[in-house]
Amino acid sequence: MRIRLTNVWFKYSGSHEWVLRDVSTEFENGRIIVIRGHNGSGKTTLLKIASLLYKPVKGVVYVDSNDVWSTNSTSYYRGKVVYVPDKPVVVRGNVYDNIALGLRIQEYGEREIKERVNSIAEELGIEELLGKKSRELSAGEKQLVTLARVLVLNPAIMFLDEPLTYLDKERRESVIKLFNRFKHRGTGLVIVTHLYESINGLEIDKELLLEKGRLLALNH
Repeated sequence: MRIRLTNVWFKYSGSHEWVLRDVSTEFENGRIIVIRGHNGSGKTTLLKIASLLYKPVKGVVYVDSNDVWSTNSTSYYRGKVVYVPDKPVVVRGNVYDNIALGLRIQEYGEREIKERVNSIAEELGIEELLGKKSRELSAGEKQLVTLARVLVLNPAIMFLDEPLTYLDKERRESVIKLFNRFKHRGTGLVIVTHLYESINGLEIDKELLLEKGRLLALNH
């Protein structure tokens, strides 16, 4: 899957200020892209447009060769990508049920759900949390559970907004290794982070720099 933004402009309803200004870039399977920029530069908005949650005011979003907003195909493609907000989100119940939530919505069988939940929990090192109530989790544990809930779905591309914020150094290093493994399995990862020093070891293919809504620099 390839998501391509072409000359995208965006501002929020009722505002005269453009949050994104003439942004063109693309995201695809099997690559890790890091988005940098100060608070208010438009990073989160860019993630939401690329993950098909927001419609541009001007410009075009293509998935592969399809103009998704003109062809009314956003619902179909939203099932293949995920956006993870900067604050961890858990629901009532235990950790197992939280991780299994998306799989149950997609009507997977309980045997496959169990296999996939146990597998991703092992990869993240949170097997001991599976029976724990979500209300008892620390902020770092909630972040790991939130990540597990999307990773278990094996999406084509993941858009992750500050996914390492609440993790200690050891957990961050573990998650970075897991991100690299998912990249080699063919998943695309687009990561917003201000913790630049904490992403050492991340196999980055490209970095984007946003400033006041404009894409200023590309490297790699």
